[in-house]
Amino acid sequence: MAKTKKKSIPVSVKNWTLTKSYRYAKEKAVVLSFYDKGFEEHSITEVLFFKPKGLSSNILQWQAIAVAFVENPEAVLLVIGPNGEVSEARMNGFSETNIDKSKKSPAYYGVLRDVRCIGDHAYACGMKRQVYRREENGKWTRFDKGTLSPLESGEITGFNSIDGFSEDDIYAVGWGGEIWHCIKGKWKQEKSPTKLKLERVVCAADGYVYAVGQFGIIIRGKNSHWEIIEQKETEEQFWGAIWYWNTLWLATTEAVFTLNNKNKLERVQITSNNEPITCGWLDANFDQMWSVGAKHLFKTTDGKRWEQVFTEEQKK
Repeated sequence: MAKTKKKSIPVSVKNWTLTKSYRYAKEKAVVLSFYDKGFEEHSITEVLFFKPKGLSSNILQWQAIAVAFVENPEAVLLVIGPNGEVSEARMNGFSETNIDKSKKSPAYYGVLRDVRCIGDHAYACGMKRQVYRREENGKWTRFDKGTLSPLESGEITGFNSIDGFSEDDIYAVGWGGEIWHCIKGKWKQEKSPTKLKLERVVCAADGYVYAVGQFGIIIRGKNSHWEIIEQKETEEQFWGAIWYWNTLWLATTEAVFTLNNKNKLERVQITSNNEPITCGWLDANFDQMWSVGAKHLFKTTDGKRWEQVFTEEQKK
């Protein structure tokens, strides 16, 4: 198994593009990144591991699109690629596998878009409404009976995001505003109030499901009833969303927002030397939230004071 390489924290990320993060322990987090120069089509990923003793990394020879962490029956950090590539990080190193190499795999049906740990299993979803579940033995099995669109179909369909209150209560959203609900292993399509593409779904602690996406659309649902939460703050696409500190947080590529208890969208004040910031992905765990943008990485412990992780003042 490959070992991580030790490296100093870079002075800046001007030659990097950051995509997503995941806090998998109290003082540990992983960030996916690729270089703007030197690699064609961004096909090589550098997985950055933030730990108390410093920063280390692992190079993947493919583009990573999502990351999740499963704890049972053993702790494994999973990094997923669009064609079903999987990097598994354990205490003793890394190994690589593939979700599906058959002729019904993501390589044929279309790219994977998301992975999320729900209960004790990781679930990956993607185009043509593909869904896979990682079993206890590390093998991935299909979980898309009733959702999978025929390979020969010319219709553009797909799931961009998946989440669940439990493994018996799972939601997936995606192209055309589609919303699907899986109850005890059986999928059904719900009536959506929009045709706009949905990028992220969140099963929140308030008992509602939130879906966000194109043109600043925000949808809230419960018991098969869905409504659009009207807002005039932005028409930019929401890429990231998370429920934390009893609040829904949302992110475009330019800003982070919260939805208050009066359903009003409010912009979060995050600055970087009074220059425009980049955002897009939100992750929160262990009393800390991270905002990841193409060129900026911030963290906060209260949602009000944000600290930039990469700054020009940091020394090699």
